[in-house]
Amino acid sequence: MNRFEMKYSPRGSRVSRCVFLLIGFWASSGCAALDTFEEVVTDEVVIPADRVSQTPFEPSFGGGFSAIDLSKSPGFKENDVEPGDVDAIFVRRIRVTMSVGANSPASLNRLDGAFESILFYVEANGQDRRTIAQLPIPESESSAGGAVMPATAAADIPADTTLNLKPFVLAPNMRLGTEIVLKADRPALDITLKAEVTLLIDINLLGT
Repeated sequence: MNRFEMKYSPRGSRVSRCVFLLIGFWASSGCAALDTFEEVVTDEVVIPADRVSQTPFEPSFGGGFSAIDLSKSPGFKENDVEPGDVDAIFVRRIRVTMSVGANSPASLNRLDGAFESILFYVEANGQDRRTIAQLPIPESESSAGGAVMPATAAADIPADTTLNLKPFVLAPNMRLGTEIVLKADRPALDITLKAEVTLLIDINLLGT
């Protein structure tokens, strides 16, 4: 975000006081309340039981992850925000949930029992593909000492929260995708994988 830098001079003191009064009024009103907001993008895919194990593949998400146009999303419309108003966009959170059927025992709904690895990426025309989240994380690549696939049906995937996605949003045909490796001894059942990506939108209030 842009920051105000005010310099005092006797000649401009009256103008400075007026500017500070205006800023104070703006800050006390609802106009300054919104400089960030969140947008959630969701999708899901069914991985068939006969899918080859231990080989990387990219499941075909066909919903919210394909051809993302955030300018038409609810958050942008509700807050009357245009793409040009955006300073930056970051991933705040990525959460996945798996299911192998309502009648299956809970012991089968475990990420560590079905997946060797899950990787999320972002890409767009004119932009190189970038990894935004993955599990597991080798210990050598994480200051937290690595991360393993959790023994639960739902979990947050450690994400890169510093990568600015604005160039992808402004480019044509932004999309999110995953690369997955299945375990060889996973349950012989179809797996429904749901993914929820929460984005933090940072707005330029001054329009510059």
